[in-house]
Amino acid sequence: MMTSKNLWINLSKCKFWFDLKKCVFDYHQNVIFSGKSPLQQDVLDGKIDEFNSYSDKLYNTNHQRFENNKFKGRSLLHAAAEEGHLKLVKQLVENSEDKNPQDEHGHTPLHLAASFGHLSIVKFLLPFLSNKNPKSGAQWNERTPLHDAAIGGHLHIIEYLIEQIKGDINPSQSKGKTALHLAAQEGHLNVVSFYTNRLPNPNPGKLTNDKF
Repeated sequence: MMTSKNLWINLSKCKFWFDLKKCVFDYHQNVIFSGKSPLQQDVLDGKIDEFNSYSDKLYNTNHQRFENNKFKGRSLLHAAAEEGHLKLVKQLVENSEDKNPQDEHGHTPLHLAASFGHLSIVKFLLPFLSNKNPKSGAQWNERTPLHDAAIGGHLHIIEYLIEQIKGDINPSQSKGKTALHLAAQEGHLNVVSFYTNRLPNPNPGKLTNDKF
């Protein structure tokens, strides 16, 4: 895979315009078919030095992925939050107007940090946000970070989130499943036990108006 570093090396070796066009095509082919630029790959790999050397050359250091699927529009901040790279998250947030941007389907870096159990990133992001448990879009059944943490069995994330959010600590997503439903469905006894000790109804029914 072509990285930010060897892109400039390859371009410097191009002796003719034909070669230059081919080098640029090879670079963009990587972006188009993987959906990730070299800078995004550096973020996924946690390579902060490579990120810094390349990001200085770009106007937008939090650009989005290009593929046309459920991950479309995910930014570098999404990638850093998913992989648990707190230093990169801090740097990207410092230079971003939107501290918790949505992708094309409403998923945010906070959702991903909760989903993958990265408490340090959840703690860092929450003070910037007025809505500390935002809903994603229809593609993800309007899941919140609380739902994502329950699916992953990340009790430490759930405990922290419910201390910060106001209102329902066991919200339902668009298909009627609550955080407790999702934890039970995935077999996370620790999360189920936590909720059953806190809820007035430890065995709630689904909230959808259908056969279930």
